[in-house]
Amino acid sequence: MPKITKYKNKDDYSFSLGAYPTLELIKYKPEILQSVYVRQDAGRNQGVQKVLNHCRKHQLPVVESSKTIERISGKANVYCMGLFSKYQPRFDPAVDHVVLYQVADPGNVGTIIRAMQGFGIDHLALVGGGVDIFHPRLVRASMGSLFAINFQHYPSLANYVQSTSNHVYLMTGTGVVDLKDLTLERPASLVFGSEAGGIPSEFHQFGTTVRIPQSQAIDSLNISVAVGIVLYEASIKR
Repeated sequence: MPKITKYKNKDDYSFSLGAYPTLELIKYKPEILQSVYVRQDAGRNQGVQKVLNHCRKHQLPVVESSKTIERISGKANVYCMGLFSKYQPRFDPAVDHVVLYQVADPGNVGTIIRAMQGFGIDHLALVGGGVDIFHPRLVRASMGSLFAINFQHYPSLANYVQSTSNHVYLMTGTGVVDLKDLTLERPASLVFGSEAGGIPSEFHQFGTTVRIPQSQAIDSLNISVAVGIVLYEASIKR
């Protein structure tokens, strides 16, 4: 097997670092899995044993190599990882979406994806560049939920809006509707901007602007916290 190198976004492969993300990879996307790597000193680690049991059941290739895992992860507490091929899932334009406009932090987006799966929304639109959806940090932050959702990239918010007939709701600090008073029509597109830039005012014409009530002690909520609040409220209104 050729030597694999630390992740670069131009590569056609990426990694699931840790037992739980690798289990989710095997569960949802076994066809993209190239091989599973385990440390020689994994011993009785329960997560690793579950991964190995699944690999034996599905006849998936396993490589023992502590050095490879350490080189790729840079962490001492990663006992196994999956090497997988990048892929493009199907994306349905007519179901509920979470839409992220220029959100770039892999940890935040991974946490958002985990919340999406928890609240039953499995379509994510990534608009205007931003995050590398396959970054190992994102896969790990999502705890493997990435493999359970569908995603699509769009060059601009206008391009996204033209692609769907969903009801569009844009989360802004100056929204005209308070989240708790919002009557949510479905299918819905819940649009969030980055903490730094938000959603530019010229895009407010695309739908209903919504504000999350908060104190004046902070400028804005962390993006993953804001998405979690809105998804919870949306699940109640559903």
